[in-house]
Amino acid sequence: MDTLSTALTAFKVLSFIVGLVPETPHEQGPVWLWGMGKHYIHQDISEAEACLKAEDKAKRNVLRKYAGEYISSQSFMSCTEKGDEAQCPATVTTWSQTAGVIAGIKNKTVKASTDPDDRRLCRVTLEGAVVKREYDPNFDLDISLSKDILRSGEEIKINITPTESMYVNIFDLHPDGNAHLIYPNVYEQTNHIAARTTIPSTDKYSFVAEYPPEMKSPTVHKTLQIVATRKSLVFLPVYKGYELQKKLLEIAAKDVRYMQRSYKVIK
Repeated sequence: MDTLSTALTAFKVLSFIVGLVPETPHEQGPVWLWGMGKHYIHQDISEAEACLKAEDKAKRNVLRKYAGEYISSQSFMSCTEKGDEAQCPATVTTWSQTAGVIAGIKNKTVKASTDPDDRRLCRVTLEGAVVKREYDPNFDLDISLSKDILRSGEEIKINITPTESMYVNIFDLHPDGNAHLIYPNVYEQTNHIAARTTIPSTDKYSFVAEYPPEMKSPTVHKTLQIVATRKSLVFLPVYKGYELQKKLLEIAAKDVRYMQRSYKVIK
């Protein structure tokens, strides 16, 4: 049996759909709103990278003003013993999603400066044209994992319960922010699901929780991204950064459902 490793890092995962897309007939007309975002510059991030992150925060600021946010979270608690004492820190992984998309940007300003504490930062302001997306509440699915806390090397199974027939695609979010398609795959090429299903559904392969070698903390949070669609669609093996979210914007909102599920891996 082969194994497909999953890898990701995220203490707080934000999955806003903030790509630039043209207005489509099934969406409402755009509304222009002002937004601001800032990100600090340090030895691990260049000014250019900080400004890109600041721009993304400005876009999210615009979307929050327009349609609010849908916030979900998962709590994890793992205990370690030291002598007669047990420590059980709780960690909450949170992600959020908006009901709008940005269809255009104008009056953008980008400025790098130093704050009162002598820290370098990049500040971006802009106006975004927001289009509201109308989702179908009846097109939905429930996702659960076999375990929320695993040791590196343990197998993990994904349980999916759909409200109706759908095509399910599962991506693994890596530490570099890229989303890697892990289902369907060479062992399971058909991803049509009409009833409760456990993936993998065959013993030809397994998903294995993997602790990223570059991480130094004793535990790491990992995330799976699940995309369900009414029609069968072809996705690329890897999407960089927000490319997956931009891809989803090409699909009518009523025909797609995007979810995330996180888990913790102990070294």
